[in-house]
Amino acid sequence: MADLASADQVATVERMVRKRKDKTIYIDYLQNSQGKTLARAAGLHHRHH
Repeated sequence: MADLASADQVATVERMVRKRKDKTIYIDYLQNSQGKTLARAAGLHHRHH
């Protein structure tokens, strides 16, 4: 399990795709408020190498 010190290496709140670090997970914090739908992963797929 990742510790909080390394959370910025796996997740980002940067909305602009071109400004995001490669291979980070976007957290849409603006979607998490009363009256909004629950933010979640739309779908996770196995990546073939």
